[in-house]
Amino acid sequence: LVDLSNAGFALILAMMLPATIPYSILMLSTVFATVFGSHVFGYRRDLVFPPSAVGYLFAVISWPKSVLNFPPVGARLKLFHNAEDLTESVSAVINREGTLKIDFYDMFLGFVRTPMGTGCLLLLLVGIGMLLFRRQLDVWKTLGYLVGLSLTLFSGVLSVPELLSANMVLFSMLFLIGDPAVAPCQPVPAYFGAMITGLLTGFFIIGYHIEYAPVIAIILTCPLWRGLDMLYQRFFSSTEPEESDAQEEEDGE
Repeated sequence: LVDLSNAGFALILAMMLPATIPYSILMLSTVFATVFGSHVFGYRRDLVFPPSAVGYLFAVISWPKSVLNFPPVGARLKLFHNAEDLTESVSAVINREGTLKIDFYDMFLGFVRTPMGTGCLLLLLVGIGMLLFRRQLDVWKTLGYLVGLSLTLFSGVLSVPELLSANMVLFSMLFLIGDPAVAPCQPVPAYFGAMITGLLTGFFIIGYHIEYAPVIAIILTCPLWRGLDMLYQRFFSSTEPEESDAQEEEDGE
């Protein structure tokens, strides 16, 4: 059978980048995400980090101007030519000024300066609903991440629309945080690990105005998810041998 998982990771990575990204950067980032994010750390159903997040972090560190600048809304882009008047994303403006100065209707339909697949809230909400219905989204990680994000609202710096409509938050929750293949965990450690990821995401957004805060947060906390899961299994599996011995004695009788 043909394994198309890496093709899916490449598509997610492309949606996290601007429409003007040079093809060379996209290809190099995809190779890096596949080699280091997928094959080195886990591969397929036992990933340590989301490969798309690894590739994106490689791209933003290596080529920040190409990754973090976007064309005007509605600009006609030529196939082999980038727009000349690139500007910062709407997420950077919200993080710096603390106010949503654009119409929320435009944000809902994706008429904003954001990466190609992260700006349309309507499509993201539909995607979340579909994956939940198909049981292809880790519910416990998703709930934990939302709880962690909601705790950051007590700071009063950002409102709910400002927090969820920018910084790739919903996109990350859908394709990075909620991916069952990334750091597979039991429900309890998955919930608390993702909650810490949400808290760290809000901390990076409010404290340091980082527009790709979810990417950094999930890479930093994925090892924590694994550690919590190991502790959980060690603690709750201690009673399993006693139960199995009792069952064997009953079967022997």
